[in-house]
This record gives sequence, C-alpha cells and structure tokens, in this order.
Amino acid sequence: MAKRANIEIGTRYGRLEVIKEIESLNRRRRFICKCDCGVIRPFFLIGLSMGQSTSCGCYKTEIFVARNTSHSLSHDPLYSVRTAIIQRCTNKDNVSYCHYGERGISVCDEWIDDFMSFYNWAISNGYKKGLSIERVNNDGNYSPENCIWATMKTQGRNKRNVKLFTLGDETMCLQDWATKIGIERCALAKRLKRLSLKDALTKPPTKKYQHYAT
Repeated sequence: MAKRANIEIGTRYGRLEVIKEIESLNRRRRFICKCDCGVIRPFFLIGLSMGQSTSCGCYKTEIFVARNTSHSLSHDPLYSVRTAIIQRCTNKDNVSYCHYGERGISVCDEWIDDFMSFYNWAISNGYKKGLSIERVNNDGNYSPENCIWATMKTQGRNKRNVKLFTLGDETMCLQDWATKIGIERCALAKRLKRLSLKDALTKPPTKKYQHYAT
C-alpha cells in the first residue's frame, strides 16, 4: 500500500495555500486552500500535486485580459460578453458555472485565445445593442457554428426548462401558441388543464380571452 503523503498546513501549490484537510470524496483527498486573490475553496490533492490546480481560476482570467488589451476594446460591450461566457464555463466559483462548465459546456479555443476572433464573428453575424448571445443547441458549446444573437424574449423561450407543445408538424412554446390562435397566455394555460391538446390549441377563443396584438 502506498504511503499516505503528509501535507502540511501552509504548503503552497502555485497561488494556492493549504489551510486544512477535509473529508475525502470518492476516496480522493481534499484540502481547503486559499488563493492569493482571496478566494477560499476545496481542491483535490491529485489536482494540486499534478499541477492542474494552481489558482482558483483568477490566473486564467488575467491571461485572457493580458492577451487582449492591445486591441483597445477592453471597454467594448462585446469584451464583457466574451469574458462572461468564459467565466461561466471555466471558473468553478462563478455563480452560473453549475449551468455551463459543470454540464460540460465550453468555449471554443479561437474565442478564448483571441478576442478579435470573437469580435469579428459578432459584428459579421448581426450583433447590435440589446441582443444576447445564444447557443442554438442548448447542450452545445460556445462556438461560431452554434451561436447566434437573439433578443432576451427569444432567449427566454429557448431555455431548457421551457415546455414545448407539438400539434401536427408544429412545435412551439405556450406563448407562441397563444399568439398564433389569438388568446391570452394565461387562458391557454387553463385550457390545457381541462381540454385535450388538440382542442386547447385549435378552438377559437371567446371574446373575453382574446389577445389583441399591439
């Protein structure tokens, strides 16, 4: 049996300083470490000892900034967009990491390595103020082939938790079906609880629940 390594408090791995050992997970030893930037969180010993974990993620962010400050666009809205998608896919301390990086969503190398590549793609593909970047395949990565610019309303309809309804060869969310048949969304929701799908999506609305487009 291999001898258990003795890791002393204060041992450093890059920017990380060991504070204490905590309960192992799946038989892998874990340590609470403090990064030089102030972030405190657990790390697996194997990642520390193999040099895979040397900071909380702040080092990568600094490298991203250093690589892209020469273009004088660090204050451009697109710079913030790119930084945000990289952070939620790579930084485990980002509040959105569980919905992106933890699910295996990543950012293509060309966008990570070169801001101008992302910037040029955005400008050439319809970016304008008020639009947000959206992945066509919600389980796919951030890349030129899988991303478009969309309104927040459109993005909201394409979230994973939005329920879709199919009738014939048409599949739409509740709001789009309501708009199609000219009924208020709440009224259509009530219909679906008491009528068959076909009747709920095809019966003309009563005047009381008609939806009038503005």
